[in-house]
Amino acid sequence: MLALDRILRCPICHVAMEQLPSNCSQCGDRCATTLKASFRSTQIYPILDLTPESVAGTPTSQPLRTRLFQTQAIAFAYERLLPTFWAMGLRQSGIEREGDRVVEWFSDSDGNGNSAIALDLSCGTGIVTRRLLRDTSVNVIAIDYSAEMLEELQARCQDKGIDPERLALVRADATSLPLQSNSIDAVYSGAAMHCWPNAEATVKHIHAALKPHGKLYLTTFLKPLPSLIFRFFTPDEIRRIATEAGFSSDRLNLTTSGIYVTLTAQKSGE
Repeated sequence: MLALDRILRCPICHVAMEQLPSNCSQCGDRCATTLKASFRSTQIYPILDLTPESVAGTPTSQPLRTRLFQTQAIAFAYERLLPTFWAMGLRQSGIEREGDRVVEWFSDSDGNGNSAIALDLSCGTGIVTRRLLRDTSVNVIAIDYSAEMLEELQARCQDKGIDPERLALVRADATSLPLQSNSIDAVYSGAAMHCWPNAEATVKHIHAALKPHGKLYLTTFLKPLPSLIFRFFTPDEIRRIATEAGFSSDRLNLTTSGIYVTLTAQKSGE
């Protein structure tokens, strides 16, 4: 079972949920009431909204590359249509093969005697979330900024009868991840880095959230795709972003295939 109060924190004041005061100096009492109210939901798979705008009660703007996925049409079409194009080579051998590699990479993640905790960041409709729950013993926190994507994942979990004790659905901003430091055993982010508002900030958050020896599996698309709406990278840029975030170069590997790249990395021991 996921002990979320020991993993999650306020995205604004960064106070751990289990330590939230009744009156936060930065957020008033909004962080405590918002986070705790999320757990009183009667839904089988509640969606916890831990975006800064939800907690602070003030709107924030997101770039178009992030806002594009906040539509019911995109959420509906995401895994009904896109996997066919991915399997044709746009995403190496397709999302199923990528899921195989993620399962293999995470298979020996150490949960310190308990089930390990994996984060599926920018999870979309949760194709790999469901693979991890089906084929490994890890518990999963699935995070996406799009409520529509999470609602689609919610419906699919209901249809598949996934154990709600092993899964948490969280709406969050990738640049303000509501995760405590050293709280996650493994992180997967598939074909999403080019959509993030600030890739450098997000990878730093990932590194901080990983436990010592924690693993990262990240994929994205590369230049020469033009950065018009999405932000695309070179392999050297991705390597720089990862090392500047704290990942050691000797624990980092990049594999490219056409315009697609896979980054695997492991956080150093502390």
